[in-house]
Amino acid sequence: LFLGGFAAVCLFIVFWVESFFARNIADTRPLFEWMPVLLIFLCSTITLRMWSEERRSGTREVIAIGDEARAMLGRTPAGMAVVRPVRSGRLVETAIADVLLEHLFTQIHGRRGLGRPRVLLVEAPDSARRARRSLRDCAIHAGARSIRALPRPIAAAIGAGLDPFGPLAHMIVDVGAGTTSIGVVCRGTVVAAATLEVGGDVMDGAILRHLRHHHDLLVGTPTAEALKRHTAAVDPPNEERQVAGRSLTAGVPASAVVTLAELSDALQEAIGAIGSGVRRVLEQTPPEVANDIVGHGAFLCGGGARLPQLDVALRGMTGLAMLVLDDPDRLSIDGAGRVSEDRGLWDVLTAPD
Repeated sequence: LFLGGFAAVCLFIVFWVESFFARNIADTRPLFEWMPVLLIFLCSTITLRMWSEERRSGTREVIAIGDEARAMLGRTPAGMAVVRPVRSGRLVETAIADVLLEHLFTQIHGRRGLGRPRVLLVEAPDSARRARRSLRDCAIHAGARSIRALPRPIAAAIGAGLDPFGPLAHMIVDVGAGTTSIGVVCRGTVVAAATLEVGGDVMDGAILRHLRHHHDLLVGTPTAEALKRHTAAVDPPNEERQVAGRSLTAGVPASAVVTLAELSDALQEAIGAIGSGVRRVLEQTPPEVANDIVGHGAFLCGGGARLPQLDVALRGMTGLAMLVLDDPDRLSIDGAGRVSEDRGLWDVLTAPD
């Protein structure tokens, strides 16, 4: 009886402490380290994972994460696959996403139980409720304590050191892998926004199609990405590249000489779609707010912002000055991290999802 009573008291204390911390968010770093926040982006920038599939049992095991997994694109042996559960801003591999999040949670805590992580979902302001719900359900199933949401333009603005609460409006053009998020931030809110299904993946696909149709050459995504990094959006240099791949007709290894000018032409449709999206968001923005943007320009971030001369191309299409921010592909997660560590920002900017 004594041991049973003692166990009951311990369980009561554990559940009380857990519920207390679920309701109260301290602004001290030790508590945030004890009950960390997992930052999740509802876009295709969710880290790649590689899985090993045991055909007999049907189980999946995490083999590699992030850049290590990306390096295996097109190089995986039988029984392994590189999987991206989120593509074009949508969760397309729910079962795999469940296992991914469980793996992340295990890395954070070792097991489920006391101190399960709070999850900060960084989302496009106009993302569909069904898409948000799918990722939320995955996180809850994996062991998340609670879910909060933060608009992607605000996260990027904070990561860039901009003041999202000030009277001066900021336009954020976040060119990601699967989507481009365009938003106008002013006084802690997103005034106007649009999400385009155009990003680095679409540009890679344009280069792949160009090589297939014009050079009869089949190459992998890593090769297309490497070519993209050297291709200017406007005024490409008069240079050539030797590209190795496989001949579509002969089926044997082959190579072709391509110019950076023709690769630049292949990217113009995607770049034009981003420029059109910027103009459309400007049309939705109230006149006084739009004056701020016309006065000091827009901010370009995301991994796609590293495309050479993209800022020049968008300036020519929109008439806006485009400032490429430092370390552009980390701004959203840096901003979300700052929000997770600041109780004031957390209470004001995030909302229960």
